[in-house]
Amino acid sequence: MPHPHKIKDKTHTNTPPRTEHLNAKKKHATLKKTLPLKIPNLTYNRIILPSRRFELFLLWQLSWFNIFKFLLLYLTNPPPAITLISSLALGPRGLTNLALDTLTHSPAEISRSLSLLLSSSPSSPTIIHCTQGKDRTGLVVILVLLVLSVPGPAIEHDYHLTSTTDPLIRNIRLSEVREVGLPDSFADTHLEMVQGVIAWLDEKYGGVEGYLDEINFGHLKRQRLREVLGYYGLREDEKPNMSESIGMLDSPSETSIQMEKSETSI
Repeated sequence: MPHPHKIKDKTHTNTPPRTEHLNAKKKHATLKKTLPLKIPNLTYNRIILPSRRFELFLLWQLSWFNIFKFLLLYLTNPPPAITLISSLALGPRGLTNLALDTLTHSPAEISRSLSLLLSSSPSSPTIIHCTQGKDRTGLVVILVLLVLSVPGPAIEHDYHLTSTTDPLIRNIRLSEVREVGLPDSFADTHLEMVQGVIAWLDEKYGGVEGYLDEINFGHLKRQRLREVLGYYGLREDEKPNMSESIGMLDSPSETSIQMEKSETSI
């Protein structure tokens, strides 16, 4: 059983607040009277993902008329403004393109999300979550699994488990996406999400390692991530020999010490 203070909960959220977040805030206000909103002795880390740069990119997908309309609405009544940008920008791009947009326009936030995992230990679980657990959470977990050399079909299987939830939960997701002006497809996982991300990484960066190098999550950090998760990938150029692997799970390896001395934390 891991020590409570070692458990880390990485929370991934979006901004400006979506209508679903505003509704969640109202629910929290009610629940706060009887339940704690945060479990004691756990470490919570909040990351704003996607970034402001991503939000500006979305804004520029609108016509000039709708940009001014959005700004006016957002200053006076945020929910209709979120519905406007959801229906005219988010929805048309689809989950897969939004994932690629996030990788392009939120590199620092992606790097920080992955870097937070490095402070965990093999005996401590980590929870990564967003609002519905399939777009932002799905993207970060896809990157982690690719670092671990998990095959694409296995990642796809795991990703699509989100769509196999209880019908009641799916109805809640449907209600949330409809409320903000998104199509029903946003309530489920996207068939092309995993392969789309992998193909994009291969085409633009020669694979996940090239992208992660670009965003300052280099070889040593990836090696440390494998240590933390107790797994070593199948890539021969980065796989340690088995005699070295045994000690890595019990104490910080020389690679970890070298990483702490030579790489700057984000």
